[in-house]
Amino acid sequence: MRGNVWWRVLIPLMWVGLLVPWTWALLVPIPRDVVERVGGSAMSFIISKTLHGGVYATLGFLSLLLPLSLRWRLVVVALVIAHGGATEYLQQFVQRGSSWRDFALDTSGVLVGVGLFFVGRRYLFGVLPEVKLQADRAEEHGDAADLR
Repeated sequence: MRGNVWWRVLIPLMWVGLLVPWTWALLVPIPRDVVERVGGSAMSFIISKTLHGGVYATLGFLSLLLPLSLRWRLVVVALVIAHGGATEYLQQFVQRGSSWRDFALDTSGVLVGVGLFFVGRRYLFGVLPEVKLQADRAEEHGDAADLR
């Protein structure tokens, strides 16, 4: 039970703690001196694309760990994908490039995170059985309405 309280607090905090600064980072112009400091435009491109995929994969994974019913976690995953599209659209107004390719990369990252969640779910919950979410238990027993 004690671990479950941490689970219900820590995962949402990690999710918000990643989403908020990531949104901010995507919506501010990139200073030219930063591009030069990381090794030029080619290295900046590699770092940028790796971050896009990695952060969205992490958000996709964390979305499925949120203490919600599976249905709502899938809604959150869809919202994270929409977030990728919205930030790409808004980047054109802050002197950054808006790209369908980046949106596809963001979406792919989310789907990789979702895939990792489902592949690792048995292992993760086998090692830490106390973190199985109460909402998941309720869905299994048909009384999920009590937890919403």
